[in-house]
Amino acid sequence: ASGDALASSPQALASAIRIVQEAARNRPDWPDFMGRILSPGARMLGIGQALGNYRIVGKLGHGAMGVVYEAELPASGARVALKVIHKDLARNHEVVTRFLNEARAVHQIGNPHVVDVSDFGQTDEGEHFMVMEVLAGESLADRLEREKRLDVATALHLGAQLADGLAAAHAAGV
Repeated sequence: ASGDALASSPQALASAIRIVQEAARNRPDWPDFMGRILSPGARMLGIGQALGNYRIVGKLGHGAMGVVYEAELPASGARVALKVIHKDLARNHEVVTRFLNEARAVHQIGNPHVVDVSDFGQTDEGEHFMVMEVLAGESLADRLEREKRLDVATALHLGAQLADGLAAAHAAGV
């Protein structure tokens, strides 16, 4: 699964885009900054490293705000997706507030078409994280890249799932 498949909701994606756009406007060194955090040399957690109570199993994806890892809770063996904000962004109070608000909001939705957020917080080292269910499969973008077009029945089925998730988000006040 890619990081795109882990997008918690259209609202979360829109929120992340707004944060990145705002950061780009407020930060004259934005291109250099993004180059540092997205470069191969950027600090990444390695397989076997711990973050809070979780042990990193692998990397699922990355984006402008952070990295999504597959992790394991050693006590139970449960697998989760662990979203961690880039350290440079974690110094921005507004970014951290939005990240935590997103986690709280998504946690309240409770719909099979919206990823479940089970935990979120900050480690003793100051890293902000969100724990989500691991989703299997491919993103819609990957599927469209592969198939180019969806047949009507498939498009309607996917659209109905999206609409159900959006309706649940709106009903939860997100």
